[in-house]
Amino acid sequence: VVGSLKNNQLKYEKLVKEFEHNDFVNSLVLSVVKNYFKLLSLKEAEVALLELQKYSEKVLEMATFKYNIGLVTVNEKLSAEINNSNNKLKLLKVQNGIKEARAKL
Repeated sequence: VVGSLKNNQLKYEKLVKEFEHNDFVNSLVLSVVKNYFKLLSLKEAEVALLELQKYSEKVLEMATFKYNIGLVTVNEKLSAEINNSNNKLKLLKVQNGIKEARAKL
């Protein structure tokens, strides 16, 4: 009876260790998959924000030109500058997110 109990306890401990190992492996795989898809979505966002940044730069150029020749007010020029700066900030945040996601992989 004592030998049987000892044998059952060893089997139980082995199963617990296998479960803990499998749980760790599953958690690791899930973490890698999440970070991979986060990286993909951030790369797509970066592409979109790069295009938006180009457009924003052109809008700012036009607003500055129109302001210099007196066609628009300083408020319109400043609004274009603020939008351009905000777009640059968004792009930097996404690029930093990409670096972070790569580091986690």
